[in-house]
Amino acid sequence: MELIGYHGTNAENEDMILSGNFRVSTKEDEWLGTGAYFFIDGVSDPEHNASCWAKRHSYDKIRKRYKYTQFSVIKANISINNPLNLDSIEGKKVFNYYRDELIGIMKKNNISSTKSFEKSLKNDCEVCNYIAKAIGCDAIIRSEYIKLDLWSRKNIYNSRIQNCTIISIREPLRSIDKNSLTVVQRGRVI
Repeated sequence: MELIGYHGTNAENEDMILSGNFRVSTKEDEWLGTGAYFFIDGVSDPEHNASCWAKRHSYDKIRKRYKYTQFSVIKANISINNPLNLDSIEGKKVFNYYRDELIGIMKKNNISSTKSFEKSLKNDCEVCNYIAKAIGCDAIIRSEYIKLDLWSRKNIYNSRIQNCTIISIREPLRSIDKNSLTVVQRGRVI
């Protein structure tokens, strides 16, 4: 499967990405598990979403200041062989099967679940990583609701209806043509 993905980032990361490809995010609360994240065609314009993400992600709400003031959007040609599409019925069935399996393991080992929304991201991240290992998928795709504008972020506006489509690429060096990487936008965050 061939896709075009857009990645919004701090402009300081641009040279590192163009010369060495993308780093894999390994935080325990990633939406779709460990991977390099891109906006792709689906619910809305992926290039615009990557730009909005880069701008939104620049602000550190804990320190109440900007982490960076310049952003870049990088376009990549993505080639994947075994994606898991969580927007499909089959993908949802796979996710539920493995989530139930993990819940069974948690019950057996007397591990309590997390309860808040932020902690539910950790649960979903664990399930996605468990699935990727079990079935050997090279990417996970899903439409999500992401607060891409400042007003939604400041006012903690939440929605259950998706506004963008994202993909997590498990191994960018295998799935992304480094020679296809192109900076399609640069700009100021503020």
